[in-house]
Amino acid sequence: ERLLSEQSVEFILGFLDKTADNSPRYRTSVFDVSAPNAAGKPIRLIEESLDGESGLVCLFLAPHRSPCNRLTFEDAREEKEGLYPVFIGHLMNVSAQIGKYEADSENLKALYNGKIPKLCATLTLMKEKTSM
Repeated sequence: ERLLSEQSVEFILGFLDKTADNSPRYRTSVFDVSAPNAAGKPIRLIEESLDGESGLVCLFLAPHRSPCNRLTFEDAREEKEGLYPVFIGHLMNVSAQIGKYEADSENLKALYNGKIPKLCATLTLMKEKTSM
């Protein structure tokens, strides 16, 4: 049995990959959102506020030691393992989803050999009307 996101991770992340966009403002960024500390408790890693921004976000799970950066898209094409998109939506809806990961992260160990995965994100800024 496989997760839907496991079956289509290459397509989903490929669709979201705008890292080579001609306009730097609209290039997709990839970054860590939350990861387990040494005690296994998820710690939020993003501190800067994105208030006032509008865009399309994809939250995805990744092995706890994997880097989350623009090379993640290449990793998804080559390795196809351990990256699971869990949310795609507008930037203003992301806080609740991050909280859900932090509250339920212990339940995700089975997918990652007994270790809590980290939560990463892609963000492509765009006009609110476009991203909704």
